[in-house]
Amino acid sequence: MVVRYPWHPLCGRELEVCGRNVRGGEASLVVVLPDGTGAEVPEWMANVDADKGAELVSSPTVSVSALRSLRRLLDAHMDCGEASTGPDDSASRTPGDSA
Repeated sequence: MVVRYPWHPLCGRELEVCGRNVRGGEASLVVVLPDGTGAEVPEWMANVDADKGAELVSSPTVSVSALRSLRRLLDAHMDCGEASTGPDDSASRTPGDSA
């Protein structure tokens, strides 16, 4: 497989695939890295369209809805299982902090 995602450090490199895993509905390819070690690369990064719409710009922007989606994703994966809404949220305070 060739890594097609432009921001992956091995973009353009051909890697040997020795397996495939699916976790949480997301597929990844088990590959052999140039140094002989194994790793997993998200399968979509091998897609010829992985760079579609990706471009470097001088002033990047992100939509508010994209940031909210990211926040929901991060909240769902927090180790403690509690969602934090920001610096004023009690879930993000350390013991002894006051509101």
